[in-house]
Amino acid sequence: MDVTGLIIRSVDYGEADKILTLATGEGLLTVRVKGVRKASARLKSVTGLLVFGEFSLSQGKNGYILSGVSAKEQFLNCWTDSARYASALLCTEIYEKCLSAGEELSFPNLIKTLGEINYGEVYPLATALQYGVKVASECGIDITEGVFPEDVSAIFSALSKVADPISCLADCSEREIKNLIKHLEAGFRSELGLKLTVSGKIFNMD
Repeated sequence: MDVTGLIIRSVDYGEADKILTLATGEGLLTVRVKGVRKASARLKSVTGLLVFGEFSLSQGKNGYILSGVSAKEQFLNCWTDSARYASALLCTEIYEKCLSAGEELSFPNLIKTLGEINYGEVYPLATALQYGVKVASECGIDITEGVFPEDVSAIFSALSKVADPISCLADCSEREIKNLIKHLEAGFRSELGLKLTVSGKIFNMD
């Protein structure tokens, strides 16, 4: 079968295989790629993180096997810019963990956000923060009061209502945006029991 998906996790398996997690419009899929870590592997260049496209899968004894990929986008700017890369990983981690917890999220919106992070001129962590705030609200976290400090709630509430994060974050430094991401992570942890591992790395990023 063919599915439209995005690689959001990749784990080495055995001597030369990989186990991929694909985000799709229908949920998360686990897929094995046989022999892909060999130097001459046909699918080597299209089985890394953030590859978006059409994935051809066959049913094996223990799950899906990847047989082909038609890549539409690889978000290459994220691989040459640490802030873009961290922002993309934060968004995919939020998406993966919320779906694993039973929440329903828009797959097209994730892809749209990754495009904005990859190509946009806005500080990418601001875009990732806004994505996370909107997802938090969709998942039932009260971003207006109670969960966050009053000043943080005011920013989060504004971010949830606008298209462009700069209109709400123009006066915030990069360090302050990283602090807001820490507050957001704390909200996901306290309200949904989800730990976002990327957020801690972001705060220590140069």
